[in-house]
Amino acid sequence: MTSSTSAHDDDGITLVELIVYIVVLGIVMSVITMLFINTWKAQASVTSQTQATTRGQLVSSEIERAMRNAVDFKVLDSGATLEVNTSFTGDRQCQGFALTGAGLSMTISSNTTEPAIGTWPVWQERVESVSGVPLFTELDTTGVAYAFDATSDSAPVRFTGDTYTRNQTLGTMGGCWE
Repeated sequence: MTSSTSAHDDDGITLVELIVYIVVLGIVMSVITMLFINTWKAQASVTSQTQATTRGQLVSSEIERAMRNAVDFKVLDSGATLEVNTSFTGDRQCQGFALTGAGLSMTISSNTTEPAIGTWPVWQERVESVSGVPLFTELDTTGVAYAFDATSDSAPVRFTGDTYTRNQTLGTMGGCWE
């Protein structure tokens, strides 16, 4: 006599197997979700830092350009404002930079009458002074030091530099905002 074993048909999975698969799938999906979230946060941080760096470089280059072409300049308001009489003619002769609560304001004009700083348009937002340091410091009759933070969503980007005139300064604003 031969004994025959009856074949069991397993057409599905057991409840225990189903629970194990669901738990493993949940863990895998959680890891993938966290990877996406961390990647997104890192990308947002890098984008914010890049924007702050670009903003700071633009501010630095404009200040340096104005000072390179200056025939005279004034540092006012305890270092919060820089007024420059440039060698440019016409509408670009008088240039001013002022740190306000809204950011860095800038004005460019040919006016002989100084416009009130409160009327200068905000040129760059998210620009702040370095704690305890004025934005502008007069170095001598031919130069200015500047220091500011371009803020971002993560950490500020600090910019500092010295810039000097390449023109012979005349010691007068020469009709510029006098």
